[in-house]
Amino acid sequence: MKESESGEGYVNQPEFTVPPGATEVRQSKWAWLWSGIPWVAVTILFGVQDPQLALLPLGLGIAVTIPRYFAWRKTAYYITADTVIFQRGTLGKPQLYTLPAEGFQRIVERPGLFGKHLGYHAIDIRMRETGRVSLSYVPAEARMASRLISLRDRHSVYDEDQEERELEFIAS
Repeated sequence: MKESESGEGYVNQPEFTVPPGATEVRQSKWAWLWSGIPWVAVTILFGVQDPQLALLPLGLGIAVTIPRYFAWRKTAYYITADTVIFQRGTLGKPQLYTLPAEGFQRIVERPGLFGKHLGYHAIDIRMRETGRVSLSYVPAEARMASRLISLRDRHSVYDEDQEERELEFIAS
């Protein structure tokens, strides 16, 4: 396992097994559908003019959407008692990243342009020493942000109220 000083790192395991008691959260289906929707529109637009012209955007759309679909199927977030394991899907073997709760600082939900209406959002986690991690297309019904905030409050020394006061001071 390759790991940074803060404990966050890429887990290089031959076989990953879900830790006992972990909660699994899968990405919204919109994670892969959004990559294909523009190609459907372009295919229809070209197909109206000449059906043979529709073959190019149709082929490109398939070339973009199919790999994204397989990556989506392998992507998951596992919440344990003190860690979040981010399994990032790829065409090959999924990549696993551990995010220890003691490194969590600010946790923010971002619904994006369509996410609020389609039931998903991104969750940004600012880690103590390694920057920001973004968990995308998280279904809103998973209530993952509140779970992560609860994890942070149990395991991290981060004080959100103190940070808010400091930001107000800087802004004034």
